[in-house]
Amino acid sequence: MRPSPLLLALALVAAACGGNSSTPAATKCPQKPCDTGLTCQPDGTCAVVTVSPDGGIAACGSGDVKPVGDSSLAAGSQATGAAYVLKRETHTVGTSMTFDVPAGTASLTLVEQATKAPDVVTFVAGGSTYQLSNTAVPHTLTSPDPTFKFNDVDDGQLVLPDYSILPVYFFSDSPATGTLTLPNTTKGLSVVAGGGLPPGTWSALVSDYAYECAAGIGKSQLGYDSCTGGALDSTYDVTVIAKPVVSGAIPSSGTLDVVVYFVATAVDGIPLNKARADAGQDSDVNRLVQTLRGLYGKNGVTVNVTFQDAPPSVQTRFASGVNIDQTGACSDLSQLFTSSAKGNTLNIFLVPSLNETATSGQATYTVGIDGTIPGPASVGGTVASGAAVSAADLRHNQTSCSGSGFVGTCGADETAYIIAHEAGHFLGLYHVTEKYGFEFDTLDDTFTCTCQACAPSGSVCATATAAPPSNAYPMSDVSKCVTPTASKDCGGGDNLMFWLFDQIYSKGTLSTQQGQVVRANPLIH
Repeated sequence: MRPSPLLLALALVAAACGGNSSTPAATKCPQKPCDTGLTCQPDGTCAVVTVSPDGGIAACGSGDVKPVGDSSLAAGSQATGAAYVLKRETHTVGTSMTFDVPAGTASLTLVEQATKAPDVVTFVAGGSTYQLSNTAVPHTLTSPDPTFKFNDVDDGQLVLPDYSILPVYFFSDSPATGTLTLPNTTKGLSVVAGGGLPPGTWSALVSDYAYECAAGIGKSQLGYDSCTGGALDSTYDVTVIAKPVVSGAIPSSGTLDVVVYFVATAVDGIPLNKARADAGQDSDVNRLVQTLRGLYGKNGVTVNVTFQDAPPSVQTRFASGVNIDQTGACSDLSQLFTSSAKGNTLNIFLVPSLNETATSGQATYTVGIDGTIPGPASVGGTVASGAAVSAADLRHNQTSCSGSGFVGTCGADETAYIIAHEAGHFLGLYHVTEKYGFEFDTLDDTFTCTCQACAPSGSVCATATAAPPSNAYPMSDVSKCVTPTASKDCGGGDNLMFWLFDQIYSKGTLSTQQGQVVRANPLIH
């Protein structure tokens, strides 16, 4: 599947704006509240916060690294009851890796890490030339019975499909390090509910976009005329991780260990560091942790949070924020993630800001973005081992941060929500509805908000057959996408994985199947 950056980030929408307790509101926001659908930005403007445009793929320099990480999980067996490394080998693209899956396996995770591979593949289609990061993904995955059959290229030709009927699904920009975790669809979950994944010998054809290009695979299915940058001799370190069932099913509960790295050293003039956080002296961080635990606790996941100061060199490099205009293994974002430590942890980097070049008429700002979907669970220090979240709003509206429940106008709650959303991506969840209302997730028990059914009369709706037109209607009025006032076809606005955050309607809900996908991930123990 050829990826879209929309799948990696959360957009933010707020009904009003205000300052924190130590900074008057007038210095942060206009004299009157922002209009509905907009939130106050640090520069005093009102804007929708969403993903950035693709600014190209960063070229690799002498100082850039693409580390190959080790899983923190032990090699072992189901006897321990915990996730474990089933097999690890190095393969050349185009060769098959086989592995024996025991009965009673709840999930499999395959992590491909490039040891030698191109960074960019260039495609020509219809007279246009475009580049993609050389995404690491198995070309095929096959189970010993016909249940699980995945083909990366075949998925790429699907138009407006019901992804929930597929046994497994992959759709992410994953340069150098790519991860495939299953089950992540309704069909896959239904198989595991019967006692686990099919036991026996499985096979994965090790691959990346460069191999598919060089081998001429997918040209007719994906509709491109030619490609360059392909390679048939790339090599990958491949780790297969298995997680056992509990009482014949995906575990109903578990623990998520989160490490928050402070790249930003202060927000609104107040220090932000490990010493103050560990001592409980930062009320905004305390609130953030409380809210994050609450969002996941109702889905059977206990969240443990620890804090680390990012290395001084990282804090210095990103003191003015992280440039997200460029993608790829050598982009700022990917290089930031390489500073994560080894461990079976979700790594969240609180950065001063996520910086992008504004385009004409743009009123969008990014506040959170993942390395890939899903992340390489248990493998730290890679170009995909984490998520970056802007700390700019952390201390906003401190007076509204009260009570034990989630408050949409509280800056610490908002930041916690963004972390929870990005955690969902890292654990394998996609947006229930994408920006233009024609792309949806892989689960049939989540509500969606289609442009055709839910946009105002006369709106121009985008389709999967071409790039969205400039006047395409984005599903940005969350009130049109919220149940029970809306139908199932105009719902999902309250879901944690909706593409927009709204101070009024966002509740952080997850469906039953979303909870199962999360708890099947080896990061949950």
